[in-house]
Order: sequence, then C-alpha cells, then structure tokens
Amino acid sequence: MAALWWGPLMVAFQLVFLSIGLAEEAVPERAPILVVDWDRLFSDPRVEQRVLGGITEERAGLVAENARIERQLTAEELELAERRPRLQRAEFQELADAFDRKVQRIRADRDAKERDLQRRVSVEWRKFRQMVETSLIIEIMREREAVLVMDRNLAIIYSTTIDITEEAIDRMDALLDAFPERGDNRPGSVAGPSPVDGRVQ
Repeated sequence: MAALWWGPLMVAFQLVFLSIGLAEEAVPERAPILVVDWDRLFSDPRVEQRVLGGITEERAGLVAENARIERQLTAEELELAERRPRLQRAEFQELADAFDRKVQRIRADRDAKERDLQRRVSVEWRKFRQMVETSLIIEIMREREAVLVMDRNLAIIYSTTIDITEEAIDRMDALLDAFPERGDNRPGSVAGPSPVDGRVQ
C-alpha cells in the first residue's frame, strides 16, 4: 500500500527541488559594483555594421576616389613636365602655378570630407554608447541591485561574478534592432562629380 503513494511523493519532491534549482539559476547574483569590458562589448562586427554601416561604405568610396584622383593628378603633372621644353618660361610658370593651386584645392576638399567622416563616426559611437548605458547597462544594474558600473580595464582585482560583459553581449541583439540604421539620412556622399575639373592646358 505504501508503495502506491511513495512513488508519486518522490516525484513531487524531485519537481520541487528542480524548480528551486531553476529559480536560483534564474536570479542573477547581486553585487553593488559591476565591471564591463567596453572594448569587448563594442568589438562585435554586428555592432560596427549597424552603427557605422553607411559611413563605412562612404569611407571606402572616399579612399577609392582619392586613389583615382591621385593617379589623374600624377598624369597631369607628367604631361606638364613633358611640355616644359616647348613652353616659354613665363608660360610654363603660369601653368605650374595653376596646377599647384588646383592640387591645394583638391587636398583641402579631401581633408574636409575625411574630417566630416571622422566627426560622424564619433557622433554615432557616442549615441550608441549612450543608448547602451541608459538602457542595457541600467537594466542589468537594476537586476543585480548595483550602484556602480566601472570599466573592467580600470579594475585591479575583481571577481568574475561581477563581470557583466558577456551578459551584455548576449542582450545586444535587441538593442541593435532598436538603433536606427546608418546611411539612409546622410548629409552627403563622397560619390558625385570629381573635384579634378579638367586638365591643365
């Protein structure tokens, strides 16, 4: 008779202990101070693609266009050097000065575009980091009942139980989906008319 109820009772005890174990695993360890490796957090290729997407493509286009312009200017310089014996000194000097002004103008234009890209990269990373800090990291802080999160690289000795880097990475997908994709509303593209507007005659 005892065997009839002992079996179900053991099963019930096992389920209770299993549920307790799962509950303990589901509760994150509480700690007043947490650490995170920002470099590791942002090194995921998905992050750069989402945050910088269109800007990265622009930079590649700028590099390619710079190389093309350099080749064209080199060809013009060689052509001018070949014409030098056939030109009067004053005439050659006038053409050489015009070429120098053209090179300086193009260089200034290229530098301005590179500075603009650098500025936009900094802006996008700052916006994304702020988004990470104010949503993902704050959420983990609340769950762990923490009052401080510091850069792991600044910590001398710490327990791995307070390192939330991997946990933050695991939660990154939802944050990336919420971050607006770059490149759709760009102020301008490096594509377009070449600044090399004609050859030196």
